[in-house]
Amino acid sequence: MKWKPFIKTFNPSVTESGIENLSISFANTAYQGHFSERGKNGIAFNAVAHCWLRNVHFQNCDSGLFMNGQFCTATHLVFKSDRLQIKNNNRGYTGHHGLSAGSDCLFTDFDFQTHFIHDLGLNYGNSSNVFKNGKGVNLSLDHHRQAPYDNLFSNLDAGIGSDLWRCGGGKGLGKHCGARGTFWNIKTQKKIDYPKDDFGPNSLNFIGLNFKKDAQSQVFKHEDIKNNTVSPEDLHSAQLKKRLKQRSKLQK
Repeated sequence: MKWKPFIKTFNPSVTESGIENLSISFANTAYQGHFSERGKNGIAFNAVAHCWLRNVHFQNCDSGLFMNGQFCTATHLVFKSDRLQIKNNNRGYTGHHGLSAGSDCLFTDFDFQTHFIHDLGLNYGNSSNVFKNGKGVNLSLDHHRQAPYDNLFSNLDAGIGSDLWRCGGGKGLGKHCGARGTFWNIKTQKKIDYPKDDFGPNSLNFIGLNFKKDAQSQVFKHEDIKNNTVSPEDLHSAQLKKRLKQRSKLQK
């Protein structure tokens, strides 16, 4: 048998626990650059389920949140920095990873008042995550290869827009994005190009983005919206409302 499937027990390390109303601040020292971080990291959730993070501020960190878990929620996170910049840091990065996802998690109402190399991060088969109602100075939606799929980015103010498709990950690890990634109602100050054709498969969805008129792709298509008004603004909230309404009818 070419494939060797196995069954793994779902056994989270921690459940039904959360962190809230907290500020984490590090000394204001210069960011040393990619792969030169000194470990000024905020919070890591490892192999957890049904946990939450609420109303947490990160100041001067190398990386903010590592959410290695499932069915978790992070809301009202603020990322700030007044770190000094080294001379070769011409993009103005103040840290490495801002927010790294797990699977089946919800990230909402985040505010990036500084710019990480990877602001919002997905990799290692991360799936079914939602990033919504957030904003940043120049958000990067990092798909770090290894098949992250079925993730939704909805109703975001991405700021400048020049780093929207800036992604990492080794070239031997496949496409950046797996199937059915959806990018819905993402605002940018600058008009943007499509991601490169090798970014992901043609099942990706781009609705209500500020693409250049002459933007072209051999793989991807974009649904233009009249008057730049997307309805619903937040796809996740609309789908959730519909699902709960249907459930209510079935229970009657």
